[in-house]
Amino acid sequence: MAFGKHSAVISAFRQHFIKTGELGAKWSEAYQRIMSHRQISDYDINLRIEKEQAAGDVRDAQAFVEEVEQWLRKQNLL
Repeated sequence: MAFGKHSAVISAFRQHFIKTGELGAKWSEAYQRIMSHRQISDYDINLRIEKEQAAGDVRDAQAFVEEVEQWLRKQNLL
């Protein structure tokens, strides 16, 4: 698969992993929130992401990586 936009990535992620139950819906919500914070920090000079929000995003990203690693092991792909 190849995607040109983040919106296409999240759409495919939801279709293939969230809707099928392979991964929990919380990961879709976390991705959406983290990407929103990234957009704000990269492109909106009038808004800020607070340190606590950024730290939460990092924790969620780390937890997501661990969840995906477990899924990959379960599928004998890692």
